Amino acid sequence: MSQRCADTALGSWLRHHDGFIHEHLIVVQDELGDKSIIATTDLPAGTCIASCPHTLAITPTSARAALGHHATELSDHQAMVLYLVLHKHPSPAVCCLHQAYVDTLPPRSAMRTPLWFNPAEVQLLQGTNLAGAVTDRQRDWQLEWMTVLRRAGQSGLFKASFEETWPSALWAATILSSRAFPSHLIDGNEQASTPVLFPGVDAFNHQQARKVTWQTSSASGRFNLVQDEPTAAGQQVFNNYGPKSNEEFLLGYGFIIPNNPDDHMVLKLAPPRLAPGHAEPKRSLESVLQACQLTELRHLVRRDGVIPDALLAQVRLMISLHDAEDGRTLEGRLQTQSASAGEYISLDNELNMIEQIMTLLYLRINALSQDVSAMIVEDSQEDLVKRARTDEPAARDQTAAAPIRPEVLAMVMEYRKGQLEIAQAATLFCHTFLLERAAKSAQAQGIDVTLEDLQDSVKMQA
Repeated sequence: MSQRCADTALGSWLRHHDGFIHEHLIVVQDELGDKSIIATTDLPAGTCIASCPHTLAITPTSARAALGHHATELSDHQAMVLYLVLHKHPSPAVCCLHQAYVDTLPPRSAMRTPLWFNPAEVQLLQGTNLAGAVTDRQRDWQLEWMTVLRRAGQSGLFKASFEETWPSALWAATILSSRAFPSHLIDGNEQASTPVLFPGVDAFNHQQARKVTWQTSSASGRFNLVQDEPTAAGQQVFNNYGPKSNEEFLLGYGFIIPNNPDDHMVLKLAPPRLAPGHAEPKRSLESVLQACQLTELRHLVRRDGVIPDALLAQVRLMISLHDAEDGRTLEGRLQTQSASAGEYISLDNELNMIEQIMTLLYLRINALSQDVSAMIVEDSQEDLVKRARTDEPAARDQTAAAPIRPEVLAMVMEYRKGQLEIAQAATLFCHTFLLERAAKSAQAQGIDVTLEDLQDSVKMQA
């Protein structure tokens, strides 16, 4: 099934409001409901494929203007979510101006971010960073929506139960996470950028490294999506959402990129609990990290496996606080405000640092290597299509007996594979580059040690 984009209800609405989608584009939909935009003629580089006036964008400002006093005390995100929800649950108190746009947005049945996973699918995330991230996001969004409902009742906008409206609120929040652009494209303020929606411009799928320009200016008062490379007739026309990891794509958008070159794994320093009977160090780890300007505990390890220097420094400092000799070395560096406080301290400290990081990586590798095959339930293509067309969460993904959808399984397994490969590359980095550097630093101090000696003492797990 296909239709010329300019002839759709959205295309007509955009033209009426001085926007457009290129006349030589069609939208096609597959049996699972996924949409793609295809060129019907060759489109040269420099072609503007879609344009939206700033005045037609859904922004925190425009949402608040429509909501009036009902938006009082709501955050920008809450106001945006509420405005979208009111297109699904109309209220005579608010005039919703984007119905033609909202009607074209993916329905709940098309959502594939983990907050829309059924219980069996959620289990596939065990042992990954996403397992906790999904729980945290669901909790935050639910608390946020409870606040909106309470405020809506107080202001007289409407009274409705959480159970009745939460699916629509989750849908609206997912639309924002998967389709929004940064507001600095309108106001130029990158320091306080918030999500905004540009109807029509947000209809294009992502392609890795696709060359496009997000063209905007206050003078023109519009946002244009311009392709910087040609598209042949019959080929899909893409946007580029930017370099993101599969974790970001899966959580926010509901898809992944196979062998994603921009993939990364998040490692976070977790200070150990003090064992009973051990005295507190003279300096707290927090104060030392502040003094060394190393307060960011979240670190990204990319596909090459290189451990960020900031994480290495933090672990060195954490270990040195519990060793008398290394602690004196650290204290001397801190008193002179040395920028090298978190650099190589001693061979023992360096080996302990490497071993701690490798232990963390092995824990991650073991978790990612879990056998998830027992969770997989075979499902026929007929059942898959039928369920994908169902727009009721209860029927689609809220029952414990719901089978794992093949497309979800494929995404999660690719995500897990990428995380595992990064963890393995990081382990190799520790056992080669870091140990070699440790040997050279020890030799510079007059210690007779070789890389082979250190690799014998710090074994890699099979």
